[in-house]
Amino acid sequence: MATEAFEDPEDSISPALQNKMLFASIWLPMARLIYLGEIDPETVTRDELAKALKGLGYTRDDAFEIYITQSEDEIPLIAHCISQDRFGSAVVLLFTLIEAEVNSLIRLLMRIRDFSSAKITDALKGTSFDTKLDVLLPLLGVEVPDRFRNAALQCKSIRNIVVHNKATPALMADTGNQDSDRDTADARASQFFFENPIDRLQNDLKDFFELSIRRDPSVQWSAVLFKKYFKVRE
Repeated sequence: MATEAFEDPEDSISPALQNKMLFASIWLPMARLIYLGEIDPETVTRDELAKALKGLGYTRDDAFEIYITQSEDEIPLIAHCISQDRFGSAVVLLFTLIEAEVNSLIRLLMRIRDFSSAKITDALKGTSFDTKLDVLLPLLGVEVPDRFRNAALQCKSIRNIVVHNKATPALMADTGNQDSDRDTADARASQFFFENPIDRLQNDLKDFFELSIRRDPSVQWSAVLFKKYFKVRE
């Protein structure tokens, strides 16, 4: 029998992956502790930080939280719709993805500021997408790039035409023709993806999300403390 069968499963996980998994599980609670002033990132010791983290995870209010981006699953499906000239379907899927990522970003930044999950959910439900971009995110310290904002709002506008289709038919008359709602939506969606290639949209969305998180001062300090006290040796 091969000896590999008895190897420790952790042996097959690279140090880089172990670091990534560990940081993913503790960066948010560390950032929240730093933001709330419960630990001083400049003076806290490893034992003090470990003690603070051990006090988490007993209730839903102080649970360890995992957020998973949907981009890797959704972007190939959107690209497939585009390749099949299903531009209306592609724009609906894209806006759904953009809104989900914006909501996740807001939720993460509000959790750092110790808002409860229930209060965040209520805030998201009662806030328009435009207000999230133009008011809520700036209040949370996020600068929304113009190109991303313009593409997101244009995508939302076209998505609304597709979703709220009034079934107006195509009209043909001597006085002139008029496109149906579906033709209009497909034409606008097709032009949208011509002006905004899906690869660029994917990169802009990823960069916006990741940079917005990394630029938060509490997150930056959590990364410093992780590297100092918890990072697995390469």
